[in-house]
Amino acid sequence: MLYHHAGDAIFVSDLEGNWIEVNKAACDYLGYSREELLRMRPEQLNPPELADQVAGRLEQIRKEGTYSFETIHVHRDGTQIPVEIISRRIEYAGRSFILTICRNVAYRKQSELEYRKIVQATGDGYWMVSAQDSRIIDVNDTFCEMVGYTRDELLSMRISDLEVIESPEDTAAHIRKIMENGHDLFETRHRHKDGHILEVEVSVSYADIRQIF
Repeated sequence: MLYHHAGDAIFVSDLEGNWIEVNKAACDYLGYSREELLRMRPEQLNPPELADQVAGRLEQIRKEGTYSFETIHVHRDGTQIPVEIISRRIEYAGRSFILTICRNVAYRKQSELEYRKIVQATGDGYWMVSAQDSRIIDVNDTFCEMVGYTRDELLSMRISDLEVIESPEDTAAHIRKIMENGHDLFETRHRHKDGHILEVEVSVSYADIRQIF
């Protein structure tokens, strides 16, 4: 019941990648019948430029027992579908198989693209930090220019590395308050890479991005 009614595509293959069973969701999202899929190989679902990666992934699964990755599958009508894949070696009735679950992430990818366009289009500096440790996990170009650091440099820092007024402990407490209230508007100071101090007004909101993407 779980296998055939799952929302995600599920494939069962032998250790060489030959499919033994596929569920209805796999047929629906790829546009092939069960019988057609069972006559195909994993390589046939990828664009030609990605097909040669399949052998290495199968070897990884055989050695490590599990492997997760993102790739592109091609629908029967030629549409390319971004997918997130988790493959795991399983044992059943004395035999080894590979169980593969594929999730269509086209909607998530589109949401991420739209988010990126909005973030870069704003004229204000933008940053996103982890609520757990204040680590910077995203910034826009405007904020990079504002504080004098490259994006790669900022993604290796915490917001407390830029903060002048608050100590790291104060920043952690401030983040907890924002998580409780959902938002805050305040003035503070950030230190530019060259050492000079910036007076900034910060409007911040709390969101669980797992619920967004």
